[in-house]
Amino acid sequence: MGYSNFKAQRETRPNGLDKASAMLLSCDEESAADVLRLLDEREIQRLTSHVARLRSINLENLEEVVEAVKMDPQKTAGLLRQWMDEA
Repeated sequence: MGYSNFKAQRETRPNGLDKASAMLLSCDEESAADVLRLLDEREIQRLTSHVARLRSINLENLEEVVEAVKMDPQKTAGLLRQWMDEA
């Protein structure tokens, strides 16, 4: 597999920060605030910086994100941390 094929494959799969950003953006304002309250300053800065740079994300890869939003804020914050650690 050539470099261009690898790059194209990589761009279709969101990394942890992509998923965390998409989840935060898919929350309503109150839910997003509840989750952000559970993160420390460094985590919030890292996440919001990535949100600002996020251009697009493949909708087919967001099923996990959509399901995670339905969880309670404590579990959602934990999932955000897990995804950010993947990046």
